[in-house]
Amino acid sequence: MRRLALLAVSIAGLAFAASALAKDVNPVLDAAAISSAQCMTPGSGAKQVVDVRFQLTNYADSGYVGAWAWDTVNRHLRIWKQSGGVFCAQISDDGSKFVTIGGYSPAGGGNLNAGVTGTFTGGYIIAGINGRFDPQYKNSGDLGSFDAKCDTQFTCKGAYPSWISYFNDVKAGGFSAWGWLYDAGTSGKWLDQANISPPHGGDIRSSKNGALGR
Repeated sequence: MRRLALLAVSIAGLAFAASALAKDVNPVLDAAAISSAQCMTPGSGAKQVVDVRFQLTNYADSGYVGAWAWDTVNRHLRIWKQSGGVFCAQISDDGSKFVTIGGYSPAGGGNLNAGVTGTFTGGYIIAGINGRFDPQYKNSGDLGSFDAKCDTQFTCKGAYPSWISYFNDVKAGGFSAWGWLYDAGTSGKWLDQANISPPHGGDIRSSKNGALGR
């Protein structure tokens, strides 16, 4: 989900060796950094204004080189209003699933067959939101399922909720923390987190040597 974090990663910067990614890695998600506690720090005066759940289907997932999987995201969105009139949003994607597209592995260290399935957990924090609270969806409960209709270029033609759907005239707000841990069983694990770079986050591949699996 690197595209969510608005990271500009060039392919030229991915000249790390596939062999370096082949070593055993057991990545651990920093769950505390993306927990709801980040929006309710002492003295923040936080008051919850949004608590909704929804599902996203056909949602393209980005690795270091481009789209690598289609996601079915089970999303929990919560927003707090803090003292001074700013807002903080916490997004949790725990219990979500993916199926690989085929091509480059998410960390860019090898190839990955289409049809590899797995699960992922994680999310992100949007802090310092300065905007007018103007919900386009209900503030609590289950919003249902939404087809994002994404393509591999991350153009998503489907309409679906996000934290931005609850504001108008947003003047500020950005990622303060983010991370997702993907688990594909015998095909490996990959940690996509703000403070992690290859080879430390592992990878998901069809074979240990980076060759396309048979």
